[in-house]
Amino acid sequence: MIIGLSPHQSSFFEAFRERHDIRGSDVLELGGAMPASLVLDECHVNSWTCLQSVDYAHHRDDNQEPSEVAEHQNYRTVWANAEEFLAQTDETWDFVFSIAAFEHFLYLPHVARLLPRVLRPGGHLFSIFAPIWSGPWGNHFSHPVPERFGSPRNQDNKTWNTQDIFEAPWEHLTLGPTEFLDKYSRKFDSEFAELLTYETYQSPQINRLFFEDYEYLFGRNGMETLIFRGLFKIELVPNYSKDIHESYTKVVRKFHGTKYENFLFSGIQISQMKIL
Repeated sequence: MIIGLSPHQSSFFEAFRERHDIRGSDVLELGGAMPASLVLDECHVNSWTCLQSVDYAHHRDDNQEPSEVAEHQNYRTVWANAEEFLAQTDETWDFVFSIAAFEHFLYLPHVARLLPRVLRPGGHLFSIFAPIWSGPWGNHFSHPVPERFGSPRNQDNKTWNTQDIFEAPWEHLTLGPTEFLDKYSRKFDSEFAELLTYETYQSPQINRLFFEDYEYLFGRNGMETLIFRGLFKIELVPNYSKDIHESYTKVVRKFHGTKYENFLFSGIQISQMKIL
């Protein structure tokens, strides 16, 4: 694991390096900030630009505030919304790299369409992101559970995770907002259930795009798609609980007859190349 990165950041970045030789290249990172020491000293890129969203930073529950543009030789962090920043750029980067970010981009259709503009001929996009809205835990709740509710399932010193908070996968798709609110008011209380409901159905931190929406958006941007595949798939094998099978049956039944049918994938990997 790379020091200073979370396990998923480390594994996703290594997947990027395994696929691409980025030495001497100019890289734009969308929605994140790999350490300068890693990309400059270990990977030997020519330059690395980190683009962080102003709107998303203001929404986060840790009170993160946009900082000034940080300059460090050939490494910089820019606070701007992607659709605005990309529209002002032409054929500047050899790679666009993004991990765990595209599910947050509200204007992803516009961003996806602008990517060929900002890449040099033969340049590449590489992205891995999760969880997506159509996946089992796609509501992407990011706030801590208040201490007044103790530990989940009476397990002392256990931190609440998504599966502890929500009782079954795909509830954000199978329940409407008022049903959702009523259910979690009974599990927690009205105050916390209102926050859960807002974050799930109204907050601007996620774009609520389905697997097929991403496939369409990146399939129409004019680049050659090298990889588009679902990741982190739930396997509906017999040893899974009855609740998971019932939840999956509900979501498939609800969207029967629509274009949406891929609900087992929690994430997506995309690799594209700008045609010469």
